[in-house]
Amino acid sequence: MQFLPGVGPSRAEKLAKLGIRTLREIIEYFPAMQERQESRLMENLVGGMVCTNAGHIAAIGTRRSRQGPTVSATLIDNTGRCNLTWFRAGWMADRIEKGSIVRATFKVTDYHQLAQLVNPKLEVLGDDAGPVDESSPAHLEPVYPASMELPSRTIAKLIRDNLAKLLPLVTEYFDNEYLNGRRLGVGPSRRCSARPVTPPSLRPAAALPMTNFSVCSSP
Repeated sequence: MQFLPGVGPSRAEKLAKLGIRTLREIIEYFPAMQERQESRLMENLVGGMVCTNAGHIAAIGTRRSRQGPTVSATLIDNTGRCNLTWFRAGWMADRIEKGSIVRATFKVTDYHQLAQLVNPKLEVLGDDAGPVDESSPAHLEPVYPASMELPSRTIAKLIRDNLAKLLPLVTEYFDNEYLNGRRLGVGPSRRCSARPVTPPSLRPAAALPMTNFSVCSSP
């Protein structure tokens, strides 16, 4: 695994913790779901949508209770702010720093008339990162079983970048004539799950909950 472009020894160890030790195992590592995502500035966040926004952390706080620590942060861009909240996740206080630039993704809720993302997926960006691009259409993003060391976004990029090299290694269980006539097989399923086609109904931006799509493959 470590010789696959984009992996290396360190990332190979992180993949191994997820049960991915061979090329065959990464080929068969399907996403848990396909999530509808769109990019929104703070001022345009709407409750119920799954979106990605970016900004800098203006404040961080930790509140302790019997259920465990709750970490809260205020995320600000040039148009407004929102709350980020992680329940029973005290370790998040060590991961984020005041002033850091981050990208947050999850379902938007309302808290005291302010947009809030609860337990969002977080990616720390560089200081030169710009605001999100709202002109980008809503799209489906594969969400893989992941870890804090190796987030789903990193796994998805790794698989997409190497998909053309990996697919020839797939072992099909039926002959090509049978598979091609029915558009079945591990290879086509793997290609579709890694690069899902966004249905036309999702392309206009709208406040819809995340959408799951099942993937069919041969036994």
